[in-house]
Amino acid sequence: MGGETTITISGRSMYQSVGVDLASAAAPRFDDSFRVTLKSAQTSLELTQVVWIDLQTLRATIPATDKLGDFDVEVSGPRGTSNLLVGAFQICADEDGDGKCDCVDGDRDGYGRADSDQSGCASQGDDCDDAQASIHPGAVEISDDAVDQDCSGQDAVTCLVDVDMDGFGSEDMSTTLARDGSCDTADQEATQSGDCDDASAFTYPGAASNDGTACMRDLDGDGFGDQSPPSGVVAGS
Repeated sequence: MGGETTITISGRSMYQSVGVDLASAAAPRFDDSFRVTLKSAQTSLELTQVVWIDLQTLRATIPATDKLGDFDVEVSGPRGTSNLLVGAFQICADEDGDGKCDCVDGDRDGYGRADSDQSGCASQGDDCDDAQASIHPGAVEISDDAVDQDCSGQDAVTCLVDVDMDGFGSEDMSTTLARDGSCDTADQEATQSGDCDDASAFTYPGAASNDGTACMRDLDGDGFGDQSPPSGVVAGS
């Protein structure tokens, strides 16, 4: 893409707050005297090279770096400024200028940019980084690199397997991949190791609060480790 993106804006008929219905015969015709501005909480952008297709559709250009998406549309002309029409307009890339939404695929990986229309792409899906061809829905996810290659919304992270869901992974350091980006006990995932019996939720480092932090079993919950635990588990007092 070059320095500008051609866009199409379509939606309800625009009208001016002074009460002149632009759809009526008495209304002024859209021409260069009407300024069109996109507004959001972060930006206010006046469009250039505006071409009015009809009372509901216009074509214009914006800098290619600006994000497409949901904007208020303000039209100002000889008779005043229009109302802001929140969510009334669809704003999409229209590189070929045909008045229809295009698929924007800057990195040519077959997936359109998340804020563009998907029709016309080799594969459907929202590309969360259209500057990197290795990043798109279905891409191979590399864990623990703070990059969301498959556009799932999170970077996959490596967790320890926690079969008994006591918050500690086994001593053999078995791992599993959490694609939601979080090591969750309910999913048998942990960030701490040292469980000497990962089949018992009563056995883990610190289970016997009155006997220190060693890996003990405390079946009766009295704060003291069992004196005759299974092999591999530290005996309590």
